Amino acid sequence: METLSPPFDLLVLGQGFAGSALALQAHWAGYRVGVVDDGQPQSASRLSSGLLNPIILRRRRMVDNALVRWETADAYYRKCEHLLGRPLFYREPVAELITTPEIDHAWTHLAERDAFQSLMEERTTSHSYQGLKSCRLGTVKASGRLDSPAYLHAVRSFFEEKGQFSGERCQHIGPAKDNTWVTDTGWSAPVVLLAQGYPAQLTESLFGSLEFLPARGEGLVVRLPYLQLDRPIHGSFFLIPLTNKPEQFLVGATFAWDAIDSPQPTSLGRATLIKWLESVLTPAALEGLEILDQWSGVRPTRQDREPVARWHPEKKGLGILNGMGSRGGLLAPSLALGLLQEGVRQGYLPSPLEPKGMTK
Repeated sequence: METLSPPFDLLVLGQGFAGSALALQAHWAGYRVGVVDDGQPQSASRLSSGLLNPIILRRRRMVDNALVRWETADAYYRKCEHLLGRPLFYREPVAELITTPEIDHAWTHLAERDAFQSLMEERTTSHSYQGLKSCRLGTVKASGRLDSPAYLHAVRSFFEEKGQFSGERCQHIGPAKDNTWVTDTGWSAPVVLLAQGYPAQLTESLFGSLEFLPARGEGLVVRLPYLQLDRPIHGSFFLIPLTNKPEQFLVGATFAWDAIDSPQPTSLGRATLIKWLESVLTPAALEGLEILDQWSGVRPTRQDREPVARWHPEKKGLGILNGMGSRGGLLAPSLALGLLQEGVRQGYLPSPLEPKGMTK
């Protein structure tokens, strides 16, 4: 295959949460990075709520290495804001809706455990939000919200301005004579990192089945002129005030396992989310409700619900980061850095010129 590539140290295929974190962590470490992404509009990252919340209350657990994941993500997005020159991450603690005494008891039981104390407030509290039915809220201290569309656009623009971004669709990569990998778009590098989300046909052709159990999600953008709420809340779904867009909120996201290959907004999805709003908001808060937008996308969830971040055991220089489900914003910064560090240890990447990435 003919190569027309600039002299890249590595290529990143895909520019969602996984690809963006890989590209920026590698850039900060001193590597010359090429990013290839054709901007699929219904990718999970582009449709994400952006909530970073390490607590999974309904399962009474947290994500693995929750505190490290949170601290690394928090530091990473701070550095992104400095590099990209705009606010992207809002450290507004997520409030869990406490609707029954049983949920209140479960919250307190979790918060008293040593592993959870640094992540969540020990006791639930009452609130003064006009229009919210729930009598109590539980605060996740280690949480916040990423403006996902703005973040992904800013990362793309950063690499575009450097001439290190291709918007062409990559469907094949193969070995070249000079011990590099070359894409069918003509770019090459000794290392290629695949971060293509779902369905990832190219990735599975190289790594085998990723055992996806993809879930379709739907959400709404609504106008609620009489709801006074300044922080994200989460129950069966989430309700998030949109920064710099007065009276507008993001609502979602549903889970379904049908129509995965052609996800489209449905009347059932809309009705499900409206019914939930009616269960958590007062009639006065719902006055003037206006649906501004409805979206649908597919989460790259795997059957074991575990992300995959590893190097190919036989094909030197091929790595993968995928399968983060609905928590890509939280998990990607630390998993990307770990994958790059392992690449250095394995000899796929040279030692960084001057390590500038996160330290976790």
